[in-house]
Amino acid sequence: MGDQKFSLEVRVANGSITNPPHVFIVLTDEFGNEQGYGFAPKINMDLWGPGEISDDTNHRYDQREPYEITAKQYEDLVSYIYQRQKNPRDLRGLGSKLRRLRLQRHALCRNR
Repeated sequence: MGDQKFSLEVRVANGSITNPPHVFIVLTDEFGNEQGYGFAPKINMDLWGPGEISDDTNHRYDQREPYEITAKQYEDLVSYIYQRQKNPRDLRGLGSKLRRLRLQRHALCRNR
C-alpha cells in the first residue's frame, strides 16, 4: 500500500449573481477515481432548513488546492461523508460556518 496515492482537493466556485459561492471537496482513491462532495440546502437557497450532501464531482470551479492524504484519512473522510448522507443535519448555525468558509476561501485565493 506504500505506493498508493490518495488525495483531497478543496475546490472553490466563485459564484455569480444567480449562484452563490460554493466550496466543496473532491476525493481521489488509489486508482485515480474522483468523487466530489458538497453540502448545500436540500431546498435551493433555504439556509435554515435541512441540508444534504450532493455529488459535486463535475461541478465547475475557479480555484483548487490539492492535498495528498493517507489511506486512513481517505477512509475516515469517506466514512464521515457516508454517515452524514445517512443522517443529514439542519443548516442551523450556518452563519459561523459561512464565516469560516469565507476565511478559508480568502486564504486559498490569497495564496494564488
